[in-house]
Amino acid sequence: ATVEKQAEKIWRSSELVVKVKEPQPTEIPWLSPRQTLFTYLHLAASKKLTLDLLGSGCTGIAYETVTDAQGKLPPAWGHRSHCSTVQ
Repeated sequence: ATVEKQAEKIWRSSELVVKVKEPQPTEIPWLSPRQTLFTYLHLAASKKLTLDLLGSGCTGIAYETVTDAQGKLPPAWGHRSHCSTVQ
């Protein structure tokens, strides 16, 4: 593992970026076509974010849309009471 103090360096060197929240405006320029972004993407709320992500060329996966073969959320996501977060 490598510890890096600058977020931009982490983003630019990563093939997979996993976030809890949608990318912030300062993070969009760090995305590239070689990256996959796995995060919450409520794109209906922001046309600008949608266009910026398309412009970056990255592959975006909205984790709120990932379901199993029966159309259900993965078990851990369906039972949020079992998760804890620090904000």
